[in-house]
Amino acid sequence: MKHRARSRALLVIGLAAATLAALAQDRVYRCGADGREYSKSPCPGGKLVDVADPRSQSQRHEAAAAVQRQARLGDQLARERRQRDAAAAGQKAAGITGRAGKPSDTEKSHTKKRKPKASKKRNQVDDPNLSPPFKPAGGAPTR
Repeated sequence: MKHRARSRALLVIGLAAATLAALAQDRVYRCGADGREYSKSPCPGGKLVDVADPRSQSQRHEAAAAVQRQARLGDQLARERRQRDAAAAGQKAAGITGRAGKPSDTEKSHTKKRKPKASKKRNQVDDPNLSPPFKPAGGAPTR
C-alpha cells in the first residue's frame, strides 16, 4: 500500500517537474539533417521550435487529476484481479459437465477410442508430380 502511495506521489512530482521544466525552457532548436535532434542552444541549420504550453492552468490541473484518477482505477483493477486469482488458486478446472475433478466411470464409458486410420502411401516413383525422396549420404530417405 505504501508503495502505491509513493508511486503516485512520484508521478505527481514528475508531472510537476516536467511542467516547470517546460515553462522554464523558452527556446528549443530542432537540429540535424533530418530534424530528429533537439537542443536548447542554437545549432547550424537549426530551427526554433515553439514549446509554449497553450493550455491554461485549469486545463493542466484537470489533466493531472485525470492521470491520478487513471492511476487509482488501475490500482483498483489490479487489486480485484489479485483477489480473483487468490480465490481461484485452490480450484480445479471444471469439466464439460461443470463439475471439477476426475470423470466418473459412466463418463469414461461414453468415450470411444478410435483406431488410427491406415495411411495411404503413394508410390512416389509412380507419381510424376512428386520429386524423388532426398537420400542423405549413408542413410535412409527422410520425409
